[in-house]
Amino acid sequence: MEKFKCAISFLTIIPVKANINDEKDFRDMMLYFPFVALILGILYYIITYISYHYAESSLLSSVLYVVSSIVLTGGLHYDGLADSCDGLFSGRDKDKILEIMQDSRIGTFGVLGIITNVILKLGIIYAFIENDIIYFAILSVIFSRTMQVVYAYYSRYAKN
Repeated sequence: MEKFKCAISFLTIIPVKANINDEKDFRDMMLYFPFVALILGILYYIITYISYHYAESSLLSSVLYVVSSIVLTGGLHYDGLADSCDGLFSGRDKDKILEIMQDSRIGTFGVLGIITNVILKLGIIYAFIENDIIYFAILSVIFSRTMQVVYAYYSRYAKN
């Protein structure tokens, strides 16, 4: 249960008291990412369903979905996306890319990456709502967090 609380604390802004003591704790905690994603997906679904039920606007509901996903996660994934875009699109060597990705400032490619992601997410959620398949949004959240775990376990650390 402690690792599950750690995963909630790491992936969301939900206030949960949990401690990650070492790298093993972090690895073990990652196994709970899909379960936290299920909770997030259900929350996003509820927000989208209620907003569409009252406003009957697919666009407004899509915007609320995206905003709620940013707020509930504290924008954690956007920070990583921006760092990745800044580094990977810099055209530099591996060491410089890693240095750029660790820089706390955001560059042009980071901003463009976030804008592109938000626009694509709005379009996809809008299409889900219009086609009455918004439950796919829950599955996509679970899938993305599951793939984070799979990728982390089977990939090499970038600094090595």
